[in-house]
Amino acid sequence: RGGAPPPPPPPAPPPPAIFTLLNEADVSMKWGLASDACFFFVALAVTYVMGDFEIAQMKAKETLGKRVMGAQADGGDEEAVKLSNV
Repeated sequence: RGGAPPPPPPPAPPPPAIFTLLNEADVSMKWGLASDACFFFVALAVTYVMGDFEIAQMKAKETLGKRVMGAQADGGDEEAVKLSNV
């Protein structure tokens, strides 16, 4: 297979950290507040394109018997635990 997948990128700094960095760098408060607003607009866009929650629940229940937890799912010897009581 080509080895292990590449590591995920580092997480972005949270909005309060960006605001604090801009504030400590003597950037105008307008820019600091605008940087926080960008995160809200991204969250709004993601929420807008998200599917219906009830449909997602129905699809999850359809595949409930196919999902398995435990070492056997990874090829281990332990007995797998089916997620039937979730």
